[in-house]
Amino acid sequence: MLPIVLTYASRRLVADLSPVDEPTAYRVHEEDHDMETEALERPADLTIWRTLPAASPLAQPERYDTLREALEAAAGALTDPAKQPWIITEEGEILSPNWIRTYLN
Repeated sequence: MLPIVLTYASRRLVADLSPVDEPTAYRVHEEDHDMETEALERPADLTIWRTLPAASPLAQPERYDTLREALEAAAGALTDPAKQPWIITEEGEILSPNWIRTYLN
């Protein structure tokens, strides 16, 4: 059975859903989560949501040639408390504003 990988607080939790010793016990281990250089060079979509209930248009994703470029644009959006940038990588990983802020720091 394939493992399930969850990313939380810059850590990857990998759950192997094969039974260990008991039928309800599963193996879970933690991996360091460093953004691979190769992943930074793949395309990514950046969507900036507004936190104010203003009559602003709906957020539309913008495609960037690289995740690195999307992160740079997201850094600019983070300077405005009314904007919340979200990135979806080419692999489908969703990067929240908190993840982006932590990565940039």
